Amino acid sequence: SGGVAYVWDKDKDFAKQCNAETYELEAVVDDADVQELKTLISKHLEYTDSTVAREVLANWETSVTQFVKVMPIDYKRVLLERAKRQEEQALTA
Repeated sequence: SGGVAYVWDKDKDFAKQCNAETYELEAVVDDADVQELKTLISKHLEYTDSTVAREVLANWETSVTQFVKVMPIDYKRVLLERAKRQEEQALTA
């Protein structure tokens, strides 16, 4: 899709299944990413009453460390270029 994905990699074996040429795998440590992931899981729980989502949220401090952020390399490049342009525009304004 060209966007970011969060994968629950509880067994730490996802990297073997991912194409490292087109994607970067990152730990979910950025505050914004942690909040986005928690919100997504909370909404999933709300809409589906998922027992897995309930378990993940109940053990959030451990669970969040088991997630991997999957970032397409090209998408990341575009986001960085966009941020740089916005920064340059802000400096000239």
